[in-house]
Amino acid sequence: MCTTVGVKELGFLHGSISWNERYQRYVMIGEVRGEFYISFTRDFIHWTQRVAVSGLRGICESHVPFTTGFCTYPSLLPDNLEDEQEVLNSINNNNKRNLNWIEEDSAWLYYIRFMDGESTTRNIYRVKVSFEADF
Repeated sequence: MCTTVGVKELGFLHGSISWNERYQRYVMIGEVRGEFYISFTRDFIHWTQRVAVSGLRGICESHVPFTTGFCTYPSLLPDNLEDEQEVLNSINNNNKRNLNWIEEDSAWLYYIRFMDGESTTRNIYRVKVSFEADF
């Protein structure tokens, strides 16, 4: 049986992991109850305490009474992409650039938001985020 790691620091955080060149650590971006959080690690065993990404509070909240907004599949991509075509090429493996390599303390956060009250209707959003590590 495998031992669980990072439960105290990560809680129920799940998402995607990228390498951050500035901090020389991996950064996980994830979503818990409609809020986005980040956590850092060097070894995938010892994680920093998750921290809410500032400026995004409430972006997943529903605007329709009696329904819940739902965001999922968060991913960080470098903020120095030349254009959207570079992102598409990377997704389709048509270029050699590694988009899991974040060079600074800011990036594009891509996420999916399910539309209010709909289980099959969703939109993809992109928002610029900044973060600071306190090690």
